[in-house]
Amino acid sequence: MKKNKGYTLVEMLIVIAIMAIVSGMAFVTIGIVYQAKYNAAIDTLNSQMDSLWIKTKALSQGKVQVDGADQISDKTKVEAVYPLCMRIKENAVDDDVRDGSYEVAIGYYDVSKDKFIEKEKVATLTDIININYNAAKDEQKHPKNATPTKANGDTYSSTSEVYIEFNKSDGSVRYGAGTYEIIYNDRVVGTVYLDAMTGNHYAK
Repeated sequence: MKKNKGYTLVEMLIVIAIMAIVSGMAFVTIGIVYQAKYNAAIDTLNSQMDSLWIKTKALSQGKVQVDGADQISDKTKVEAVYPLCMRIKENAVDDDVRDGSYEVAIGYYDVSKDKFIEKEKVATLTDIININYNAAKDEQKHPKNATPTKANGDTYSSTSEVYIEFNKSDGSVRYGAGTYEIIYNDRVVGTVYLDAMTGNHYAK
């Protein structure tokens, strides 16, 4: 009867190598999935900027609803005083802001009431990201875009609310020009650039 001497060192090394390769493939696959989600968020943000620019140039002027109406409708429209804008808002839970879930909506910002009047919810960005907005200049920050702070004075890890508004006359940016960094685990995984002078934008 032949005695079993167990595994040889070479056999053990082969098994370890196979396990390392399989583990590496799993990590690569997960990385590809996450990168696809980042790219989807970046592409969505970039395309919605383009859509807002086109709508701003096409519309004669923004419309403002009458008092007491929650949504803009044909029956409640009055003569416009506020231009079209886009709001990028991070969803909040209680007194804090949950990382990663953003809603993108188009509407009008009523300065007199300090209120965004939503006309259309156009997108929801993936729930695994943060957005950090860096204004090209201080005047590019919408009045509503003051540095977000919690009740205790601490700042949030990301920008909780951003408004983008184009000038109808020449397509330049009135509010919102600068960079929009897509962040995951404190790492910038993509950036959308919006130029103040031309309104041109691109993702990188």
